[in-house]
Amino acid sequence: MNARPSLDVFVSGCREALVPLLPSGCQIGTITVIEPKHEIADSAAKLFFYSTLGEPLAVAICSQTPEPTLVDRNAEFVESAHKLLPPQIAASILEPLTTGTIEGMPFLMLPFCRVLSSSRWRWFIQKTKLRGKLLIWLNQVLETSQHVPPANNCQSRVSDPLTFITGCEDLTDDTRQLAENALDRLNTNKWTPQLSLTHTDLWKGNVLLPEPNNPLLAESQNDSPFHLIDWGGGTFEGHSSYDLIRIGRSFGVPHSTMLRALYTQSEIMECELEDCLGGLLSGLGLLGMNRGHFPYNRFLNLVEDCRSFATDILRPTG
Repeated sequence: MNARPSLDVFVSGCREALVPLLPSGCQIGTITVIEPKHEIADSAAKLFFYSTLGEPLAVAICSQTPEPTLVDRNAEFVESAHKLLPPQIAASILEPLTTGTIEGMPFLMLPFCRVLSSSRWRWFIQKTKLRGKLLIWLNQVLETSQHVPPANNCQSRVSDPLTFITGCEDLTDDTRQLAENALDRLNTNKWTPQLSLTHTDLWKGNVLLPEPNNPLLAESQNDSPFHLIDWGGGTFEGHSSYDLIRIGRSFGVPHSTMLRALYTQSEIMECELEDCLGGLLSGLGLLGMNRGHFPYNRFLNLVEDCRSFATDILRPTG
């Protein structure tokens, strides 16, 4: 079994990988290291590289285990997503500058982008500007990548996850009944699910802003209003309504705006509006069946929060 390289080895190896990518006249100055907080299988160290002028350049994410990790899956999925999607849509999926291994441990290097603000008022302005664009982007991805799954995939990606939700006694009766209703529509051929490219962990922390004048950010990506990262859990066999509800909750999207976005999804997938709720619960069921290190109580809270948010959106008014 490979011994974990020291952080000094990671810093040296990542620096060596970054230098050939720098434009003429640009040199590496300060390097800031953030070590992983927990000893888990997918833990990673992050190295932040700045120029000698103090300008942010890149972030290296270094795996702490030689086994297949989120670092590997992230790079592989992003590459496949860029091949599938049109360039103007794919530009919002942040591509690694380079990938490699350091003494058997994988790493990837991303161009530096800005995180969304923790300041209440600045965050309000940012989310107000971004949320409509994010919803439109998600439905563009759905329209480009949707497909009817074969029977075996429908079983594993839709039926089994819904059955998992119905059988989870720690969830509320309302949630379990909605999953039961979705199963009934599926089994009576009233709902034909469409699967598509999805992120599966879409929230504020995985949305970045382009860093102005970063020489390492491709021109096409610099034109995008946002960049999405952390695609290690991405899939081409996912439920678009799951991503939509997750980002809607995180960005505080008004119910009326969410309802329009869900209507658009239902039109793209040629299904009833209530079937978007079935897709959401299927996505949550998939997470529950493959929680990994995600705590059980947090999973239960996520399911109930997403279900409540979605049913409030769909509840008739007046």
